[in-house]
Amino acid sequence: MPGLYFLCLVVAGMAFWSSRAVCAALALLLTGVYYWINPPLYVNIYEMNVILLQLVAFLAPVVVIPMMIKQIALQKQQTLETISALVKALDSRDSYTAAHSENVAAYALLLSQKLKLTKKECETIYIGGLLHDIGKIGIPEAVLNKRSRLTQEEFEKIKEHPVIGHNTLKHIGAFQNTGILEMILHHHERYDGNGYPHRLAGKDIPLYARIICVADCLDAMTSRRVYRERLDCDDVLREFEQHKGTQFDPDIVDALLDEPKIMAMLRDRHRPQSIRRAGPPRPEPIAPRAPLA
Repeated sequence: MPGLYFLCLVVAGMAFWSSRAVCAALALLLTGVYYWINPPLYVNIYEMNVILLQLVAFLAPVVVIPMMIKQIALQKQQTLETISALVKALDSRDSYTAAHSENVAAYALLLSQKLKLTKKECETIYIGGLLHDIGKIGIPEAVLNKRSRLTQEEFEKIKEHPVIGHNTLKHIGAFQNTGILEMILHHHERYDGNGYPHRLAGKDIPLYARIICVADCLDAMTSRRVYRERLDCDDVLREFEQHKGTQFDPDIVDALLDEPKIMAMLRDRHRPQSIRRAGPPRPEPIAPRAPLA
């Protein structure tokens, strides 16, 4: 019985962690019920002291657990804000890549939700989307900001950014064994094995990286570049259908084509600015101006 009582207190603390008043009231109620079901044989000063000590001991987890949950939530929020600030600084190096990482993260989040991944996995993929191009910090600005097509040599330089990004962040404990480093390293692999840097193919490419690959290309195709306008919505969908199973994971493309929120965003990005709708809620705004560098 004491074990069940303590378990109930812990569950109450976790369920109502946002309100200490409710937690305390539930703790008092559960304590009253406990002593009503299991009354002491006799009550004296010593027994009352024991009851008070028990009450304090049982109240402790109900108070401590909400504090711990709030602290963890605060740390996660601060980490996300730091990552977002870092990514915005990276994207700001070139006006043509402004908000690209945020767009990719938002598309990847919707895809991961469509694929019915867990909430934790979706959060991880969102962070991976924000950081997927972090390796471009090691690419010369003359290459990143070039306003014409890249030469083969320049393209080979750009292709180094997944490895640079992976090597930059691989020593950070928070990113290890989460899938984030794999997203950074493998988001340019192709399903047919003709991608880079390691020419992985099919299911050998981590799932999270396959999701980022689709989200990355989606934002690139629907964004204006110096040498071309953004592709029409129907052209974008045809591109994904055409390259399903070669460049992209077929299951993820099917999820993309069957996700109404993404379809609405695509059509929205091609509306005139004066009539563009706000779009569905998402962690970060989808900017209508963000081409891929």
